[in-house]
Amino acid sequence: MLKGKSIFLDLLTRYSAKYILENTGFSQVNAIYIGGGNFELLLSYIPEDILKKLRSFIIENLWKLLEEDLYLGIEWSYLSINDLFNFIEKKRELKDKLEIRKKSRFKEIENFYDLIISPKNEDIKEREHCTVCGKRKIEDASPQERWCSTCKSFIELANKAIESEYLIEEKIEINKNYPESVFVFF
Repeated sequence: MLKGKSIFLDLLTRYSAKYILENTGFSQVNAIYIGGGNFELLLSYIPEDILKKLRSFIIENLWKLLEEDLYLGIEWSYLSINDLFNFIEKKRELKDKLEIRKKSRFKEIENFYDLIISPKNEDIKEREHCTVCGKRKIEDASPQERWCSTCKSFIELANKAIESEYLIEEKIEINKNYPESVFVFF
């Protein structure tokens, strides 16, 4: 499961960066760095409201899959030509903004309280919860192996990665519901 979560984190940053690039009209050429749970993009001016909507979409869907277990802080800074000559200082300022963002996790989700408060049609009774995350209901499971589809999908992701030689990307329609696994999430 740990290997699957590590792969998930790599894919999360890769596809979050790709989502932002595609929805702002840029390409992979504008990616300075993607890896280790981080990404840096260098783009020309994009209005802040567009960036906020893209960030909100990514974070809301991440919440739907893993709730408070994982957060991806996304922040930006506008640079002038003169700022490029002081790039290290500007990068430090961006890092400070990102630390502030991480301290107010999930603030960017517009309907955050609806996501927390609204029931997911799950009435979880004793011994019906996932023994790994403890959050989702499990039906027809043995007492020893009560894993929800999300937790199982991390193991499946790790196993598929071990067996695979390459990754094939396919663009599909976005699922508006709660994703049940990492495969539906991506």
